[in-house]
Amino acid sequence: MDRFMKLAFEEAKKGINTWTNPQVGAVIVKNDQVLGQGHHATFGHEHAEINAFKSLKNINDAKNATLYVTLEPCSHFGKTPPCVQKIAELGVKKVVIGQIDPNPLVSGKGVKYLQEHGVEVEEQLISSELNRSYNYFYKNNRPLVTVKYAMTLDGKINKNDGQRSIVSNQATFEDSQQLRSQQQVILIGENTLKIDDPALTVRDRKMLFPPIRAVVVRDINQISLDLKIFQTDEPIWFFSETKNRRTLPENV
Repeated sequence: MDRFMKLAFEEAKKGINTWTNPQVGAVIVKNDQVLGQGHHATFGHEHAEINAFKSLKNINDAKNATLYVTLEPCSHFGKTPPCVQKIAELGVKKVVIGQIDPNPLVSGKGVKYLQEHGVEVEEQLISSELNRSYNYFYKNNRPLVTVKYAMTLDGKINKNDGQRSIVSNQATFEDSQQLRSQQQVILIGENTLKIDDPALTVRDRKMLFPPIRAVVVRDINQISLDLKIFQTDEPIWFFSETKNRRTLPENV
């Protein structure tokens, strides 16, 4: 990975509100100088390539420039127009791609469009740590599941007295918050809900698309509405063996 792709990679990691979209970074280079850069910041908003173009002091600087982008530019109309059209329109000479998009709506089609419109395309292999969940989903047709738990050296996760036991520390709490921010759903069982009484929120940053809190229970009607999970506005999904007979908060 060369220095410009590394810069695009770091730019991509700034996107913390992309939700189901991948994190993508883009850098515009001419005469070995960085002229512009951008990332996909928010689901439904401009993609990295468009934000990189917007960062240029003069849009005409895109002509004959090289665009480094961590993921194959999109070629379909979604919530935003295709990025490949804008790339070709502005006269970009070359596009260096960090990864072919595994999404079948895009996969290979963006490269084909660019090549058919006279844009040179080069592919570089970048770290698979970027967009692990996104890549896993499209390659395996199922979500990536991450298991998180705290355990003592002798293999215990809680005392057997029905009370909450804390076996983690501040460092692991911070790691847990970082991990939560990268998930779309956080799933727990009934015992964890009742004993630990967790809020299951991301508390170290503001999330436009916070993870859905999902809980598996035997009887939703026996769950106290005074629990912390009901005290915040983030969405909650309950999977219950019995039908609900109560009025629940609007976010449930």
